[in-house]
Amino acid sequence: MPHPETFFIKPAQGIRMADPKSGDYLPESGALMPRSGFWLRRLKDGDVILSAPAGVTDASAAEPPAPALVAQGAAARTPSALSAPAGVTDAAKN
Repeated sequence: MPHPETFFIKPAQGIRMADPKSGDYLPESGALMPRSGFWLRRLKDGDVILSAPAGVTDASAAEPPAPALVAQGAAARTPSALSAPAGVTDAAKN
């Protein structure tokens, strides 16, 4: 199943979060935003929460992204992920 390009989020309690593209604050009622690295980091940090638009009762609309999808970016930057491909020895690198 393809990953949606947008998701509905709203600011966490007591947080005013500006959209970096428009400069406008995210409404307290929430907004449909692009599923970008910026918004995924805000979600991970707890600055925004997933929500469903008013009137939507489908619980899947408010499901957080799978942990593997969020952690995948961090895993790709670990030293083991930056090591040489299988079969390449230190002598072959030089």
